[in-house]
Amino acid sequence: SKTVLLTIGIYPIKFLSMIVDLVQFVDEVERFLSHTGMSASQFGMTALNDPSFVYEMREGRMARRSTIERARQFMKQHSNTAEESAA
Repeated sequence: SKTVLLTIGIYPIKFLSMIVDLVQFVDEVERFLSHTGMSASQFGMTALNDPSFVYEMREGRMARRSTIERARQFMKQHSNTAEESAA
């Protein structure tokens, strides 16, 4: 059986899907930072032990799915903690 690779222009659709996911992820992080008042470097250091993570993502850095999931888990836990403290 042959594998069919769908493309848009010269880019495989899977690659374009990854780009869309990354753009959405960066938007999630930006909203989290705005909502919590946390600095980009504090987020990177606390969530991923990488203080330059957010700055590099803003510049187009690619991230592994596992890294994105760790960051999302941190944001979820931090948001839940903040909500419990406010209650």
